[in-house]
This record gives sequence, C-alpha cells and structure tokens, in this order.
Amino acid sequence: MVSNQEIAEKLRDMAVNTGTLNCLGCGFEHNCSVHGCAVLKQAAELISQPNEPLTLEQLRQMDGRPVWIVEPPDWGHWELSADAEDYIADRDQDLYGLKHDDPAGQCGLHVLGWLAYRRPPEGENHHG
Repeated sequence: MVSNQEIAEKLRDMAVNTGTLNCLGCGFEHNCSVHGCAVLKQAAELISQPNEPLTLEQLRQMDGRPVWIVEPPDWGHWELSADAEDYIADRDQDLYGLKHDDPAGQCGLHVLGWLAYRRPPEGENHHG
C-alpha cells in the first residue's frame, strides 16, 4: 500500500502541470500560480499532515466533512453529517479517547472508548 507521504509527493509533482485539460473547469483554476494547481497542492498538504485524533473542539468544527470514527463493534467507519454535533450526540463525551489496556478494546482504546480522525489512521486494519 502506498503511504500518504508518497501520494503527497506525487501530487506535488503533478501540481506544476497547469494549463492542461485536467485543469479546466475545476473552479479553482484562477487560484493557480506558477507554482502549480491549487487543488493538487491543497490535497498534498492535507494528506501529508499528521493524522492525530481530533479534539472534541476540532470535531465540533467538522460540519459537512467526513470523519473516521473508531469505536466498537467495527473499530473504524466513516460518518458524514451536515451538523458536527451529530458526531457527538449519540456518544458519551466523557469516554472520548478513553485509553486502557483492555483485551476487548482495540487501537489502544478501552472497549467503551471512541476517537475521531480526519482519515483512517495509517497502519491500522480498516473496516467500513
């Protein structure tokens, strides 16, 4: 599997190829420069950032953006909501990030714990 860093490098390499057919009509073409495609540069920046668990404050700002939720029973799935409070509404905030050496838990979490990420953590087995 290709790492996010490798993908980011390839996107940066591709970004300098502006003015081609794949560039027309993206809606961001006026924000491109001699340094390349704005969309590809932004994508490279996003996936090259560390993928730390979101804080509850960051999670509350994820309106309309997909979130990778790690919780039982599947230990990893995507959720999408127009209102980020939906990510929190059905879960106990006090159990967010609950770490404990629990044989029934996964990803370092207690079986009752849960976390949210911008994307699935690398190196984990992903379901969903």
